[in-house]
Amino acid sequence: NNNNNNNQEDIISELGDILFDTLMLEMICRRTFQFPKDKAWQMAAEKVERRTPYMKEWGDGVSVARTSEEAEVLWQAAKANEPQKQTPKEKKQSTHDKTHNLSHKSSSRSRNMILEFVNAKIVTATAVGFLMGICVSNLTSRPR
Repeated sequence: NNNNNNNQEDIISELGDILFDTLMLEMICRRTFQFPKDKAWQMAAEKVERRTPYMKEWGDGVSVARTSEEAEVLWQAAKANEPQKQTPKEKKQSTHDKTHNLSHKSSSRSRNMILEFVNAKIVTATAVGFLMGICVSNLTSRPR
């Protein structure tokens, strides 16, 4: 049981790091790209609600996921029904336009540092989040 408490503390600590990185990333992007304070959080909540119709708290009252595999099928089906993202070429042009529009507000060096930080944090947070999901899934799926 002591080992379980140590694992729990490790997970809580790592989760805290991920949440901190996420908060900092949101703040930096919000300031840099000047979007409303709650916009990213609202979009994230809407995405989770849309992709998890089986949840009692906000679901459609019809969908059921008894296993993680069933939940994944529902998640992927909802994701497939969402509008497609931009192509890499469109995304590159869009990023260029945003960066160009910011040129009068900050130096090129500052912009590049922010974008490098944001890109690094996104990759790190995504990778760590994925690994944490696997760890938590493995811990919670073990018979007690």
